[in-house]
Amino acid sequence: MANIILASHGELAKGMLHSASMIIGDLTKGVEVFCLYPGQNPQDYADQLRLKIENSRDAWIILADILGGSVHTALSQLTAFGDVTILSGMNLNLVLSVLLGDHDDVSEKRMAHIMDEAKTGITCRKSIDKQEEEDF
Repeated sequence: MANIILASHGELAKGMLHSASMIIGDLTKGVEVFCLYPGQNPQDYADQLRLKIENSRDAWIILADILGGSVHTALSQLTAFGDVTILSGMNLNLVLSVLLGDHDDVSEKRMAHIMDEAKTGITCRKSIDKQEEEDF
């Protein structure tokens, strides 16, 4: 079973976990969050997590908020120390896809599927068409 960590600048990770818990309840149990606050160094958390990873046979899935941000960069280094997968661009669709899926399958195929699911939830709408207006 993979360990799952939500990581972000500020409290986005806590909010994601709270929202996911509202939707899927106990399936969020055991999910860890890392929130980087002003004055903190994400490398300190990465160093602590590295020790856990090195002493574990488990897989790890880390969802980070921003590709290339300080949280993502520090935690990406952990892929060298164990079975660690880092996904960036964290959104609620991504979180739910990871939590509702098979935690034993951390294959590239599954991760690609999870990312595709998260992307399909991103849309842009500028107006309501006439049919939808009539349905209200």
